[in-house]
Amino acid sequence: MSNKTSRSTLEITETTETSIESEGKTDKTDWMVYLLQCADNSFYCGITNNLAKRLELHKRGKASRYTRARLPIKLVFVEEQHNHSSALKREYAIKQFKRAHKIRLVASSKLSSVYTDL
Repeated sequence: MSNKTSRSTLEITETTETSIESEGKTDKTDWMVYLLQCADNSFYCGITNNLAKRLELHKRGKASRYTRARLPIKLVFVEEQHNHSSALKREYAIKQFKRAHKIRLVASSKLSSVYTDL
């Protein structure tokens, strides 16, 4: 029984820490679409519900084969979505954009002047 109690306590602690880390947001269903610029100047588009964790995986070469071969990467665009479905639809739409359209999207982003290096 102590294992079950420990596990549920751990889950509650992790949920609380996640809520604190997301700057007061308690809704764990928030999803984000993000765009990375790779070392070869190509773009990688993805979705996540934990951006910090996903970026760390990209940085270590553990998130995708595409970015692993093109390190280092920069986070150049982030857009919040209400749910997983809308994030998938937006990711698909961005992936269909021509490169010039992606560049305009990045330029219009608040991150465009910051360019977060990973």
